[in-house]
Amino acid sequence: MILTAINDVSLVLQKKKATIDVEVKNLESLLDNLQILRKQWNAILKECRTVSEHLTTTTSTFSVSRKKKRVEVTPENSDEDYTDEEIDFKRNTFFVIMDQIIAGIRNRFASIRAINNMFSFLWLFPKMEVEEVQTAALRFAEKYPADIVRNHSLKNRLSS
Repeated sequence: MILTAINDVSLVLQKKKATIDVEVKNLESLLDNLQILRKQWNAILKECRTVSEHLTTTTSTFSVSRKKKRVEVTPENSDEDYTDEEIDFKRNTFFVIMDQIIAGIRNRFASIRAINNMFSFLWLFPKMEVEEVQTAALRFAEKYPADIVRNHSLKNRLSS
């Protein structure tokens, strides 16, 4: 489930016609989907149990590498229907991995969001109001004054 969600977004982003705004929308959607998956531990464990019933292995339990002291019970970690091994796996493996994946995607693509915010008016201007385009162009010109505004004519034209 997790790898499928990541792969689906990756395939979209690899297309030649993918733009930065499409990338941002897909990454935001991926992050939302990963947050939903993180909350679906019960369904994931149930599916794992179903799959494991059809395997020919002799063991169907989680192994515990180390014991940790009990954590205060919250809705997220309420585990009365699970074995200690399943609880340990959920808390010390599943949540840790999901949190690392989500944090990694957020960190890596924060710059893409910033780039999109700065440059998107260049391809979205037909759908924008004149004032929005002017504001975005002025912000862009102020961010890159040496590259965009060698004289103040652009700034003056946009301001008027």
